[in-house]
Amino acid sequence: MLLYTPKLSERLRYIIRTLLPGCQLTTSPESFASYEGIRLNYSHDPLTADALWIKPQGLLTESGIVPQEMDCTEWQQLPVFFITYGDLPFDLLAASFYLLSRYEEYLPHDKDQYGRYAHTNSIAYQSGFLRRPLVNEWMLAFTILLKQKFPQLKV
Repeated sequence: MLLYTPKLSERLRYIIRTLLPGCQLTTSPESFASYEGIRLNYSHDPLTADALWIKPQGLLTESGIVPQEMDCTEWQQLPVFFITYGDLPFDLLAASFYLLSRYEEYLPHDKDQYGRYAHTNSIAYQSGFLRRPLVNEWMLAFTILLKQKFPQLKV
């Protein structure tokens, strides 16, 4: 599997290693276009019709930690945020990074009675998915989408 992005970042490398181990990264549109395997386009513009396109929300190319706009909606009966458009209606990679890194806990926040991050501050609590393995559920739905686009995929 090859993922194209115009700009590599440590955040993107981390989430690809975590969610898609073995996936190669390229910043070359030419290498991406000539690649004969499964291709993921992680850029603002579709490059080829036969690649799966995820439009970036921006979090993975930012540096520092800043508040993010968090509009939660639903896709395939799953809560999603970082809404964009493409073959997925949200930025799966940035949303997964946000949850797995516990990004919001690094922002200024109210503490609980023990001085910890209060779970009631979280997008997961406020959107009703605190007790769900949401990244796992997203990856299952993503795998189904990948298999529809690339029937040769072995999962």
